Amino acid sequence: MEELKEYNKWLNDPELAQEYKDTLLAMEYNTEEIKARFGRRLAFGTGGIRALMGTGLDRFNIPNVKLITRGFANYLAQHKGIGAGIVIGYDGRAGSKKFANITAAVFNACDIKTYMFTNVTQTPLVSFAITSIGCMAGVMITASHNPKEYNGYKAYDHRGIQLKEPVDDIVAQEILKLKDYRTIQTLSMHDAKIGGLYSYVEDYVISSYQDMVISQLINRNVLLQNGRSLSVVYTALQGTGAAPVKNILTKLGIELNSVTSQEEPDPDFLAVKSPNPENIEAFDMAVELAKDKDADIVLATDPDADRAGIMVKAAKGDYRLISGNM
Repeated sequence: MEELKEYNKWLNDPELAQEYKDTLLAMEYNTEEIKARFGRRLAFGTGGIRALMGTGLDRFNIPNVKLITRGFANYLAQHKGIGAGIVIGYDGRAGSKKFANITAAVFNACDIKTYMFTNVTQTPLVSFAITSIGCMAGVMITASHNPKEYNGYKAYDHRGIQLKEPVDDIVAQEILKLKDYRTIQTLSMHDAKIGGLYSYVEDYVISSYQDMVISQLINRNVLLQNGRSLSVVYTALQGTGAAPVKNILTKLGIELNSVTSQEEPDPDFLAVKSPNPENIEAFDMAVELAKDKDADIVLATDPDADRAGIMVKAAKGDYRLISGNM
């Protein structure tokens, strides 16, 4: 049974993290669980991968991040060269920073320069940084609006656009060519910095991004004239959106009330019923605050701040969730 062979490879790997080994030992006599976790590999598709975190070929973990990154690096080396570098960002989910560091270590071992954010960031900012710095690609470690048990790997091209056909298929084939995560080389952050392969995204990129967002306003004069009479309640849903959203709306002169218990990133989303702002239950706490403040609009962003949901005040002081199309 191939899955049993793969299971034993992982179990006997002296460098495998203990958290993974503990899970392996717990399933030692559970053939169905071994088959489920080692019977197939994660599929890289449009934009990348999202999966349950855990141990196994079909889980999101360090071994798979190594394979995905090296496959992506091999594609870039063949089709783009390796001179322009990679932007890497990560959200506040469990393990995101660790997965981002492994991603950088694999790229650096391939002699590819990386630009890492110094803290959790937003997915749109990764896209912007790619073009702002002039990189050939980017990676964002996030599972977007999925439940806390998930994480993922979003891959971008030189335009800051998520990979799509036929490029995603080519990258997927490069990943599948790699049979053993233990053969994937990494370079320590210390050595990468000495070799000029590891840098941080500078603050000017963040400020330039926020200026760009403000420049996209339609009917700006109307907003400037009337914005101070507009009351907005905002929730970051314990994701990464609080800093930029609050900063931008405040600059525009909008009265903003934030759900403070949902401002800071939390991998367990303890104060959030749903991290998806398209689900009405995500707004429970924000609507309470909106009723208290008699707010006109309720705004929510998902954990990596590339998706927004909006509720508007309707008749009798109720709030209505409007669709993305609306």
